[in-house]
Amino acid sequence: MGETLEQMKEILAAKDSYFHMSVHDLKGPITNIRGYIDLLDIAIENGEAAKQRAYLEKLKSSSADLVARISDIRNIQLIEEHRFPFTATEIDVQSVILDAVDKAGLAAASAGVRIEVSFGGIPARIKADEALVGRVLSNLIENSIRHASTDGCVKVSGARDAETGGVMITIENRGELLDSRVAERMFRTDAGAGGAGGADVFRWGLGLVFCGKAIEAHGGRIWANQPSSREGASFSFVLPPEPSMIANGAGRRGSVG
Repeated sequence: MGETLEQMKEILAAKDSYFHMSVHDLKGPITNIRGYIDLLDIAIENGEAAKQRAYLEKLKSSSADLVARISDIRNIQLIEEHRFPFTATEIDVQSVILDAVDKAGLAAASAGVRIEVSFGGIPARIKADEALVGRVLSNLIENSIRHASTDGCVKVSGARDAETGGVMITIENRGELLDSRVAERMFRTDAGAGGAGGADVFRWGLGLVFCGKAIEAHGGRIWANQPSSREGASFSFVLPPEPSMIANGAGRRGSVG
């Protein structure tokens, strides 16, 4: 009975943590949208056409960010319930990486951050859900841009993973030093629950929890640590040549919002 009660407490704490992380993650783009609406209203009153166009673009960007974050929250639930509609196909790993880097170009330019890409013996193709892997890459790259120093750099590298024969991808930045206590829990749904570094996880976003679930669903591994330079953060994940969990039928139903 005692163990059951403790288990229930842990489950409730995890759900509470997940709820607060979701709210925290959605507040950013919603606040931005409200702010740009107010600025657009002023620009319309003053007849400032250039500012109107600029604020509309900002509204589009913030709205897309909000939709993406809502999608992440929904997809985490679908993956956990084995209801995510996986589509495992043979993908060109290098093209998927370059596409994610290209999509992050505007955010990087706005933040004054450059992106460097390198490949070292990367497998030409592996079997995976291309859209899911692309979303993981976008989340990690955009997160690295947000936490990079001004005039900093985000490095994206891909190489063959010697252990699995699949691919290992690393995204590293120079900027805010990642707390090792945060690194240990940032991919978990209970990341923000009590314990060392719990509150600091919120600042890194729920998108990282989605990344953890998506990579695990492929039978892969994901982790974060401090770079050897002791400056910034490093995110790495490994995808096997073929996704073991998807191949075993982990998720065949459902729809992505």
